[in-house]
Amino acid sequence: MPSIYVYAPISGTTHSRFRAIPFTCPPDPVVCENSDYINNATGDYCNNCCHPSPYCSAPIDIGASGGAVLDFWGSAAVRSIVCSPTYGNVCADPSVGSPWDDGLAIEMWTGQNATGTKIGTLWYAHVASPYSGTVNTINGGVTYVGYVPSSLCGCRCYQGHHVHMEKCGNSVFNSAVGCTQSVVEDSTWIYRYDY
Repeated sequence: MPSIYVYAPISGTTHSRFRAIPFTCPPDPVVCENSDYINNATGDYCNNCCHPSPYCSAPIDIGASGGAVLDFWGSAAVRSIVCSPTYGNVCADPSVGSPWDDGLAIEMWTGQNATGTKIGTLWYAHVASPYSGTVNTINGGVTYVGYVPSSLCGCRCYQGHHVHMEKCGNSVFNSAVGCTQSVVEDSTWIYRYDY
């Protein structure tokens, strides 16, 4: 079965970690603000407070400068991606608003123009000006699929400028990526997809 890797979309520092086995969140919503996410959490904020997974699993937050360009970086076998923005469905608190409450689904394909085999779906959350449409990659990469929000968030997740990522489908996370670790754009692999 072939595999591809998805790499960090920006350089920065992780502010959450994966949990290989889903766990029950601490029941204290005052400290953790996670009363909506009590069961089956797949990540935490490095302090054992739950990290929500609004889409699939293995969430990670990568902190970076507000306004930084978000790219897509995958193995060369990813020949095209389909970017589908979603609006108003990321955060548990709907008052957070755009762009913090906006996401971007990225379908990965082995052929150009979304042909061949669909490899899987990757999600970015908290995306300003997300790209919409199909784009062919160059050696697995696409420059610009959106921006890190330049405003600060009053949401439950990590408060600083960041992008949230999740994997969907037949995929695993890089267990070597832990708390407050530096990741390098187009170098540190975050997820592996088998197809």
